[in-house]
Amino acid sequence: MEESLQNKQTLVDSFKHPASFYIENGWVEVEQDRVFRYVTREDCRDFLLSETYKKLSGIFWPSISIVDRPYTHQCDQEVLLCIEVEKINHVSFFPEWAPQQVLDALVFLCDLEILCLENNYFMQTHCWNVVLYKGRPFLIDIGDFVRCENKNVNELVILNTIFGHFTKPVGHHHSPTNIMENFSEPFDIKSLMRSVVPADVALIDKFKMLRDFFLKQKTSTKKEYWSNYNKVNLDDNHNIEKSSGYKSSELTRFIRHCKPESLTDLGCNSGIYSIYASRLGIPSVGIDLDKYAVEQANNYASEKGLEATFLSFDIMADEEPYGKGGVLGDHEERLKSDMAVAPALIHHIYRQGYTIEQIASKICDYCKKYVAIEYIAFNDKTINSQFDDWFTIDEIVNEMLSLGFEVSIAKSNLLTRKWILGKRVEN
Repeated sequence: MEESLQNKQTLVDSFKHPASFYIENGWVEVEQDRVFRYVTREDCRDFLLSETYKKLSGIFWPSISIVDRPYTHQCDQEVLLCIEVEKINHVSFFPEWAPQQVLDALVFLCDLEILCLENNYFMQTHCWNVVLYKGRPFLIDIGDFVRCENKNVNELVILNTIFGHFTKPVGHHHSPTNIMENFSEPFDIKSLMRSVVPADVALIDKFKMLRDFFLKQKTSTKKEYWSNYNKVNLDDNHNIEKSSGYKSSELTRFIRHCKPESLTDLGCNSGIYSIYASRLGIPSVGIDLDKYAVEQANNYASEKGLEATFLSFDIMADEEPYGKGGVLGDHEERLKSDMAVAPALIHHIYRQGYTIEQIASKICDYCKKYVAIEYIAFNDKTINSQFDDWFTIDEIVNEMLSLGFEVSIAKSNLLTRKWILGKRVEN
Protein backbone atom coordinates (compact mmCIF):
# COMPACT_ATOMS: atom_id res chain seq x y z
CA MET A 1 0.00 0.00 0.00
CA GLU A 2 2.80 2.39 0.93
CA GLU A 3 4.65 1.60 -2.33
CA SER A 4 1.46 2.23 -4.32
CA LEU A 5 0.97 5.62 -2.69
CA GLN A 6 4.61 6.50 -3.35
CA ASN A 7 4.27 5.68 -7.06
CA LYS A 8 1.05 7.70 -7.23
CA GLN A 9 2.80 10.68 -5.63
CA THR A 10 5.64 10.36 -8.15
CA LEU A 11 3.12 10.47 -10.99
CA VAL A 12 1.60 13.62 -9.52
CA ASP A 13 4.89 15.47 -8.98
CA SER A 14 6.77 14.32 -12.09
CA PHE A 15 6.52 15.58 -15.66
CA LYS A 16 8.36 15.27 -18.97
CA HIS A 17 10.32 18.44 -19.57
CA PRO A 18 8.53 20.46 -22.27
CA ALA A 19 11.79 20.92 -24.21
CA SER A 20 11.92 17.14 -24.83
CA PHE A 21 10.27 17.42 -28.25
CA TYR A 22 12.10 14.66 -30.08
CA ILE A 23 12.28 11.50 -27.99
CA GLU A 24 14.03 9.16 -30.44
CA ASN A 25 17.04 9.17 -28.11
CA GLY A 26 15.01 9.41 -24.90
CA TRP A 27 13.62 12.22 -22.78
CA VAL A 28 13.95 14.12 -19.50
CA GLU A 29 11.55 14.01 -16.57
CA VAL A 30 11.63 16.47 -13.68
CA GLU A 31 10.49 15.65 -10.17
CA GLN A 32 10.60 18.74 -7.97
CA ASP A 33 14.36 19.57 -7.85
CA ARG A 34 15.53 16.25 -9.33
CA VAL A 35 16.26 15.57 -13.00
CA PHE A 36 16.04 12.14 -14.67
CA ARG A 37 16.97 11.12 -18.19
CA TYR A 38 15.61 8.02 -19.90
CA VAL A 39 17.91 6.64 -22.60
CA THR A 40 16.55 4.57 -25.50
CA ARG A 41 19.66 4.19 -27.73
CA GLU A 42 22.46 1.69 -27.11
CA ASP A 43 25.10 4.11 -28.41
CA CYS A 44 24.21 6.78 -25.88
CA ARG A 45 23.82 4.28 -23.04
CA ASP A 46 27.29 2.86 -23.69
CA PHE A 47 28.95 6.27 -23.76
CA LEU A 48 27.22 7.47 -20.60
CA LEU A 49 28.47 4.35 -18.80
CA SER A 50 32.01 4.68 -20.18
CA GLU A 51 35.14 5.68 -18.29
CA THR A 52 35.47 8.65 -20.64
CA TYR A 53 32.17 10.08 -19.49
CA LYS A 54 32.93 9.40 -15.83
CA LYS A 55 36.40 10.95 -16.05
CA LEU A 56 35.08 14.27 -17.43
CA SER A 57 31.96 14.54 -15.25
CA GLY A 58 31.77 17.99 -13.73
CA ILE A 59 34.16 19.30 -16.39
CA PHE A 60 32.46 18.69 -19.74
CA TRP A 61 29.07 17.46 -18.57
CA PRO A 62 27.06 16.69 -15.41
CA SER A 63 27.69 13.71 -13.17
CA ILE A 64 25.10 10.93 -13.33
CA SER A 65 23.95 7.99 -11.25
CA ILE A 66 21.95 4.94 -12.36
CA VAL A 67 18.55 4.74 -10.71
CA ASP A 68 15.58 2.41 -10.86
CA ARG A 69 12.74 4.85 -11.35
CA PRO A 70 9.54 4.22 -13.30
CA TYR A 71 8.86 6.75 -16.02
CA THR A 72 5.62 8.64 -16.36
CA HIS A 73 5.82 9.53 -20.06
CA GLN A 74 4.29 6.79 -22.17
CA CYS A 75 6.10 5.76 -25.36
CA ASP A 76 6.60 2.74 -27.61
CA GLN A 77 10.40 2.69 -27.23
CA GLU A 78 12.30 0.43 -24.88
CA VAL A 79 14.04 2.32 -22.08
CA LEU A 80 17.59 0.99 -21.77
CA LEU A 81 18.83 3.19 -18.95
CA CYS A 82 17.46 5.60 -16.36
CA ILE A 83 19.92 8.03 -14.80
CA GLU A 84 19.60 10.85 -12.34
CA VAL A 85 21.48 13.87 -13.65
CA GLU A 86 23.30 16.44 -11.53
CA LYS A 87 21.04 19.48 -11.26
CA ILE A 88 22.32 22.79 -12.62
CA ASN A 89 20.97 25.54 -10.39
CA HIS A 90 20.92 28.43 -12.87
CA VAL A 91 20.31 27.48 -16.49
CA SER A 92 21.36 30.19 -18.95
CA PHE A 93 21.59 30.30 -22.74
CA PHE A 94 24.06 31.90 -25.12
CA PRO A 95 21.98 35.02 -25.97
CA GLU A 96 22.41 35.96 -22.27
CA TRP A 97 26.19 35.53 -22.22
CA ALA A 98 28.97 38.05 -22.63
CA PRO A 99 30.97 37.77 -25.90
CA GLN A 100 33.93 35.95 -24.35
CA GLN A 101 31.68 33.18 -23.04
CA VAL A 102 30.01 32.81 -26.47
CA LEU A 103 33.43 32.44 -28.06
CA ASP A 104 34.44 30.00 -25.30
CA ALA A 105 31.34 27.93 -26.10
CA LEU A 106 32.29 27.61 -29.79
CA VAL A 107 35.75 26.41 -28.75
CA PHE A 108 34.12 24.07 -26.23
CA LEU A 109 31.90 22.52 -28.92
CA CYS A 110 34.99 21.88 -31.03
CA ASP A 111 36.69 20.25 -28.03
CA LEU A 112 33.57 18.19 -27.42
CA GLU A 113 33.47 16.83 -30.97
CA ILE A 114 37.20 16.14 -30.95
CA LEU A 115 36.84 14.18 -27.71
CA CYS A 116 33.88 12.22 -29.08
CA LEU A 117 35.64 11.43 -32.36
CA GLU A 118 38.70 10.22 -30.46
CA ASN A 119 36.34 7.67 -28.90
CA ASN A 120 34.63 6.82 -32.20
CA TYR A 121 31.52 8.89 -31.38
CA PHE A 122 30.07 12.19 -32.52
CA MET A 123 27.25 14.52 -31.46
CA GLN A 124 24.74 16.58 -33.38
CA THR A 125 24.52 19.44 -30.92
CA HIS A 126 24.46 23.23 -30.58
CA CYS A 127 25.00 26.05 -28.09
CA TRP A 128 21.36 25.64 -27.01
CA ASN A 129 22.54 22.37 -25.40
CA VAL A 130 25.27 24.18 -23.47
CA VAL A 131 24.95 26.27 -20.31
CA LEU A 132 27.44 28.23 -18.24
CA TYR A 133 28.56 26.40 -15.12
CA LYS A 134 31.23 27.77 -12.80
CA GLY A 135 31.78 30.52 -15.36
CA ARG A 136 32.50 28.23 -18.31
CA PRO A 137 30.62 26.26 -21.00
CA PHE A 138 29.09 22.96 -19.90
CA LEU A 139 27.08 20.38 -21.88
CA ILE A 140 23.64 19.93 -20.37
CA ASP A 141 21.93 17.82 -23.07
CA ILE A 142 23.68 14.45 -22.82
CA GLY A 143 21.32 12.31 -24.86
CA ASP A 144 22.86 12.59 -28.33
CA PHE A 145 26.08 10.54 -28.30
CA VAL A 146 26.21 8.39 -31.46
CA ARG A 147 28.76 5.81 -32.57
CA CYS A 148 30.34 6.85 -35.86
CA GLU A 149 29.76 3.47 -37.53
CA ASN A 150 26.11 3.26 -36.43
CA LYS A 151 24.79 6.25 -38.34
CA ASN A 152 25.57 7.27 -41.89
CA VAL A 153 25.64 11.06 -41.52
CA ASN A 154 27.18 13.55 -43.92
CA GLU A 155 30.19 15.32 -42.39
CA LEU A 156 28.60 18.71 -42.96
CA VAL A 157 25.71 17.74 -40.67
CA ILE A 158 28.20 17.17 -37.84
CA LEU A 159 30.21 20.29 -38.73
CA ASN A 160 26.97 22.25 -38.36
CA THR A 161 27.61 21.86 -34.64
CA ILE A 162 29.64 25.02 -35.36
CA PHE A 163 28.39 26.42 -38.65
CA GLY A 164 24.75 26.23 -37.59
CA HIS A 165 25.25 29.20 -35.25
CA PHE A 166 25.95 31.63 -38.05
CA THR A 167 22.48 31.76 -39.56
CA LYS A 168 20.60 35.05 -39.51
CA PRO A 169 18.34 35.68 -36.49
CA VAL A 170 15.00 33.97 -37.15
CA GLY A 171 13.22 34.10 -33.80
CA HIS A 172 13.57 33.17 -30.15
CA HIS A 173 13.25 29.43 -30.74
CA HIS A 174 16.30 29.14 -33.02
CA SER A 175 18.68 32.06 -33.60
CA PRO A 176 17.47 35.06 -31.57
CA THR A 177 20.79 36.92 -31.85
CA ASN A 178 23.45 37.55 -34.46
CA ILE A 179 26.41 35.60 -33.12
CA MET A 180 28.78 37.73 -35.22
CA GLU A 181 28.15 40.62 -32.83
CA ASN A 182 30.39 38.83 -30.33
CA PHE A 183 33.47 39.16 -32.55
CA SER A 184 35.58 42.33 -32.79
CA GLU A 185 36.16 41.68 -36.51
CA PRO A 186 33.30 39.72 -38.12
CA PHE A 187 34.51 37.21 -40.67
CA ASP A 188 33.08 35.58 -43.78
CA ILE A 189 31.53 32.35 -42.55
CA LYS A 190 31.14 31.06 -46.12
CA SER A 191 34.86 31.52 -46.68
CA LEU A 192 35.58 29.59 -43.48
CA MET A 193 33.29 26.78 -44.61
CA ARG A 194 34.99 26.64 -48.01
CA SER A 195 38.36 26.22 -46.32
CA VAL A 196 37.23 23.55 -43.85
CA VAL A 197 34.46 21.42 -45.36
CA PRO A 198 36.27 20.15 -48.48
CA ALA A 199 39.67 19.84 -46.77
CA ASP A 200 41.25 16.45 -47.46
CA VAL A 201 41.65 15.57 -43.79
CA ALA A 202 39.75 13.52 -41.23
CA LEU A 203 36.66 15.01 -39.59
CA ILE A 204 38.48 15.30 -36.27
CA ASP A 205 41.13 17.47 -37.93
CA LYS A 206 38.45 19.74 -39.38
CA PHE A 207 37.22 20.42 -35.86
CA LYS A 208 40.80 21.11 -34.82
CA MET A 209 41.02 23.63 -37.67
CA LEU A 210 37.86 25.34 -36.42
CA ARG A 211 39.11 25.30 -32.84
CA ASP A 212 42.38 26.96 -33.86
CA PHE A 213 40.43 29.56 -35.83
CA PHE A 214 38.21 30.55 -32.88
CA LEU A 215 41.11 30.62 -30.45
CA LYS A 216 42.65 33.39 -32.58
CA GLN A 217 39.52 35.54 -32.59
CA LYS A 218 38.95 38.53 -30.31
CA THR A 219 35.67 39.61 -28.81
CA SER A 220 33.73 42.83 -29.32
CA THR A 221 33.79 43.60 -25.58
CA LYS A 222 34.87 47.07 -24.49
CA LYS A 223 35.36 48.56 -21.05
CA GLU A 224 32.41 50.64 -19.93
CA TYR A 225 32.06 53.45 -17.40
CA TRP A 226 31.28 51.05 -14.52
CA SER A 227 33.64 48.23 -15.54
CA ASN A 228 36.16 48.96 -12.80
CA TYR A 229 33.65 50.13 -10.20
CA ASN A 230 34.52 47.43 -7.67
CA LYS A 231 38.20 47.16 -6.80
CA VAL A 232 37.89 44.55 -4.08
CA ASN A 233 40.29 41.68 -3.48
CA LEU A 234 37.98 38.76 -4.25
CA ASP A 235 40.33 36.08 -2.96
CA ASP A 236 39.21 36.34 0.66
CA ASN A 237 35.65 36.59 1.98
CA HIS A 238 36.88 38.63 4.95
CA ASN A 239 38.05 41.31 2.50
CA ILE A 240 34.61 41.36 0.87
CA GLU A 241 32.86 41.71 4.23
CA LYS A 242 34.98 44.78 5.01
CA SER A 243 35.12 46.24 1.50
CA SER A 244 32.41 48.96 1.73
CA GLY A 245 31.74 49.45 5.40
CA TYR A 246 28.17 48.73 6.48
CA LYS A 247 27.09 48.13 2.87
CA SER A 248 29.07 44.90 2.60
CA SER A 249 29.04 43.89 6.26
CA GLU A 250 25.24 44.09 6.53
CA LEU A 251 24.59 42.29 3.24
CA THR A 252 27.08 39.50 3.93
CA ARG A 253 25.62 39.15 7.44
CA PHE A 254 22.16 38.79 5.89
CA ILE A 255 23.45 36.09 3.53
CA ARG A 256 25.14 34.17 6.35
CA HIS A 257 22.09 34.49 8.60
CA CYS A 258 19.52 33.33 6.02
CA LYS A 259 21.73 30.56 4.56
CA PRO A 260 19.92 30.53 1.19
CA GLU A 261 20.25 27.48 -1.02
CA SER A 262 20.99 29.74 -4.02
CA LEU A 263 21.53 33.43 -4.76
CA THR A 264 20.83 35.82 -7.66
CA ASP A 265 22.91 39.01 -7.69
CA LEU A 266 21.22 41.76 -9.74
CA GLY A 267 23.54 44.53 -10.92
CA CYS A 268 26.47 42.34 -9.91
CA ASN A 269 29.30 44.29 -11.61
CA SER A 270 32.48 42.33 -10.72
CA GLY A 271 30.38 39.77 -8.86
CA ILE A 272 31.71 40.27 -5.34
CA TYR A 273 28.55 39.09 -3.56
CA SER A 274 27.98 36.17 -5.93
CA ILE A 275 31.57 35.10 -5.38
CA TYR A 276 31.23 35.63 -1.63
CA ALA A 277 28.12 33.41 -1.52
CA SER A 278 29.58 30.72 -3.77
CA ARG A 279 32.59 30.46 -1.48
CA LEU A 280 30.10 29.65 1.30
CA GLY A 281 28.74 26.80 -0.84
CA ILE A 282 25.76 28.78 -2.19
CA PRO A 283 25.32 28.39 -6.00
CA SER A 284 25.09 31.92 -7.38
CA VAL A 285 24.34 33.81 -10.57
CA GLY A 286 25.16 37.45 -11.24
CA ILE A 287 23.48 39.64 -13.86
CA ASP A 288 24.78 42.96 -15.19
CA LEU A 289 24.64 45.01 -18.39
CA ASP A 290 28.41 45.56 -18.29
CA LYS A 291 29.77 42.78 -20.51
CA TYR A 292 33.40 43.46 -19.58
CA ALA A 293 32.70 43.06 -15.85
CA VAL A 294 30.67 39.90 -16.55
CA GLU A 295 33.49 38.37 -18.59
CA GLN A 296 36.04 39.07 -15.88
CA ALA A 297 33.76 37.62 -13.20
CA ASN A 298 33.22 34.43 -15.22
CA ASN A 299 36.96 34.10 -15.75
CA TYR A 300 37.53 34.43 -12.01
CA ALA A 301 34.86 31.85 -11.14
CA SER A 302 36.28 29.44 -13.70
CA GLU A 303 39.84 29.91 -12.42
CA LYS A 304 38.79 29.33 -8.79
CA GLY A 305 36.27 26.56 -9.51
CA LEU A 306 33.44 28.47 -7.83
CA GLU A 307 29.80 27.69 -8.55
CA ALA A 308 29.06 31.20 -9.73
CA THR A 309 28.02 32.21 -13.23
CA PHE A 310 27.63 35.71 -14.67
CA LEU A 311 25.27 36.87 -17.41
CA SER A 312 24.62 40.08 -19.31
CA PHE A 313 21.10 41.22 -20.19
CA ASP A 314 18.53 43.85 -19.20
CA ILE A 315 16.31 42.42 -16.47
CA MET A 316 13.60 44.99 -17.28
CA ALA A 317 13.43 44.14 -20.98
CA ASP A 318 10.19 42.47 -22.05
CA GLU A 319 11.74 39.42 -23.74
CA GLU A 320 9.74 36.39 -24.78
CA PRO A 321 10.97 33.04 -23.36
CA TYR A 322 13.45 31.09 -25.48
CA GLY A 323 12.63 27.88 -27.30
CA LYS A 324 9.74 26.80 -29.47
CA GLY A 325 6.59 27.87 -27.66
CA GLY A 326 8.75 29.34 -24.89
CA VAL A 327 9.60 25.90 -23.48
CA LEU A 328 13.02 27.01 -22.20
CA GLY A 329 11.44 29.46 -19.80
CA ASP A 330 11.97 33.14 -19.11
CA HIS A 331 14.80 34.78 -17.18
CA GLU A 332 13.01 34.87 -13.84
CA GLU A 333 11.92 31.24 -14.05
CA ARG A 334 15.39 29.87 -14.85
CA LEU A 335 17.48 32.25 -12.71
CA LYS A 336 15.29 32.57 -9.63
CA SER A 337 17.04 31.77 -6.35
CA ASP A 338 16.26 31.46 -2.68
CA MET A 339 17.70 34.96 -2.27
CA ALA A 340 18.01 37.93 -4.62
CA VAL A 341 20.25 40.90 -3.84
CA ALA A 342 20.25 44.25 -5.64
CA PRO A 343 23.09 46.49 -4.42
CA ALA A 344 23.03 50.09 -5.72
CA LEU A 345 20.79 49.17 -8.64
CA ILE A 346 17.30 50.61 -8.41
CA HIS A 347 18.26 54.26 -8.98
CA HIS A 348 19.85 53.33 -12.33
CA ILE A 349 16.67 51.57 -13.47
CA TYR A 350 14.45 54.34 -12.09
CA ARG A 351 16.19 56.86 -14.33
CA GLN A 352 15.18 54.78 -17.35
CA GLY A 353 11.54 55.67 -16.69
CA TYR A 354 10.30 52.65 -14.75
CA THR A 355 8.16 53.11 -11.66
CA ILE A 356 9.45 52.02 -8.29
CA GLU A 357 6.61 49.45 -8.15
CA GLN A 358 7.78 47.91 -11.44
CA ILE A 359 11.40 47.81 -10.28
CA ALA A 360 10.76 46.33 -6.84
CA SER A 361 8.36 43.77 -8.29
CA LYS A 362 10.90 42.70 -10.92
CA ILE A 363 13.67 42.28 -8.34
CA CYS A 364 11.38 40.23 -6.11
CA ASP A 365 10.50 38.00 -9.09
CA TYR A 366 14.04 36.63 -8.84
CA CYS A 367 13.69 35.41 -5.24
CA LYS A 368 11.79 32.57 -3.58
CA LYS A 369 12.37 33.52 0.06
CA TYR A 370 14.69 36.46 0.73
CA VAL A 371 15.55 39.77 -0.91
CA ALA A 372 17.94 42.64 -0.17
CA ILE A 373 17.52 45.96 -2.00
CA GLU A 374 19.84 48.90 -1.41
CA TYR A 375 18.07 52.25 -1.23
CA ILE A 376 19.92 55.45 -2.15
CA ALA A 377 18.22 58.70 -1.12
CA PHE A 378 17.75 61.81 -3.27
CA ASN A 379 20.43 63.73 -1.29
CA ASP A 380 23.16 61.13 -1.77
CA LYS A 381 26.18 62.90 -3.23
CA THR A 382 26.38 60.40 -6.10
CA ILE A 383 22.78 61.03 -7.22
CA ASN A 384 22.46 64.80 -7.67
CA SER A 385 18.68 64.58 -7.85
CA GLN A 386 15.87 66.90 -6.80
CA PHE A 387 13.52 65.56 -4.14
CA ASP A 388 10.41 66.02 -6.27
CA ASP A 389 11.65 63.61 -8.95
CA TRP A 390 12.97 60.90 -6.63
CA PHE A 391 11.39 58.01 -4.77
CA THR A 392 11.22 57.31 -1.07
CA ILE A 393 12.20 54.29 0.96
CA ASP A 394 8.56 53.94 2.02
CA GLU A 395 7.50 53.37 -1.60
CA ILE A 396 9.83 50.39 -1.86
CA VAL A 397 8.81 49.02 1.53
CA ASN A 398 5.10 49.33 0.70
CA GLU A 399 5.56 47.49 -2.60
CA MET A 400 7.44 44.68 -0.85
CA LEU A 401 4.73 44.45 1.82
CA SER A 402 2.09 44.19 -0.92
CA LEU A 403 4.11 41.34 -2.49
CA GLY A 404 4.01 39.39 0.77
CA PHE A 405 7.30 40.22 2.47
CA GLU A 406 8.21 40.95 6.05
CA VAL A 407 10.56 43.94 5.87
CA SER A 408 13.38 45.29 8.04
CA ILE A 409 15.87 48.12 7.49
CA ALA A 410 19.65 47.92 7.96
CA LYS A 411 22.55 50.35 7.55
CA SER A 412 24.56 50.79 4.38
CA ASN A 413 27.89 52.60 3.98
CA LEU A 414 26.44 56.17 3.99
CA LEU A 415 23.68 57.83 6.00
CA THR A 416 21.84 58.44 2.72
CA ARG A 417 21.74 54.70 1.98
CA LYS A 418 19.85 51.82 3.58
CA TRP A 419 19.38 48.12 3.05
CA ILE A 420 15.78 47.00 2.75
CA LEU A 421 15.73 43.34 3.78
CA GLY A 422 12.73 41.15 3.03
CA LYS A 423 11.52 37.66 3.85
CA ARG A 424 8.48 36.16 2.13
CA VAL A 425 5.68 35.37 4.51
CA GLU A 426 4.63 31.73 4.23
CA ASN A 427 0.95 31.15 3.55
